[in-house]
Amino acid sequence: MFKTVDFANSNTNSSSKQDKPKNTFWCNVGVMIDGEFIQLPVGIAMDNLKAPPIPNATENNQEFRNLRIKQAKLLEKVREKLNTLTPGERIQSPAFGVEFYRAKEADPVEPTKDLDEVFSNLF
Repeated sequence: MFKTVDFANSNTNSSSKQDKPKNTFWCNVGVMIDGEFIQLPVGIAMDNLKAPPIPNATENNQEFRNLRIKQAKLLEKVREKLNTLTPGERIQSPAFGVEFYRAKEADPVEPTKDLDEVFSNLF
């Protein structure tokens, strides 16, 4: 079963790997080549992955709120399936897809007024 770790109350000063809970459930991203699954070097540890917070509904955030609800349900369903696996068992889902994304740089924000002029009369 998945464990919830209270990081706020854990000893964060310790650098020992023994103090960290060992992850047993993983999500690996990769490709099948000649019947062999070749994964990227880093997997996603699923044991302590938290569902995203779901914001209160407002007229301005309904689309984002619905996305968060779907993300939480997806994580719940994945965990349900992972909990049925025996140690060492691997499964692949034909429904999962991979999305690669490059973050865009933030657009520079230019002041609408000359700030020296705005603040010139402070004193």
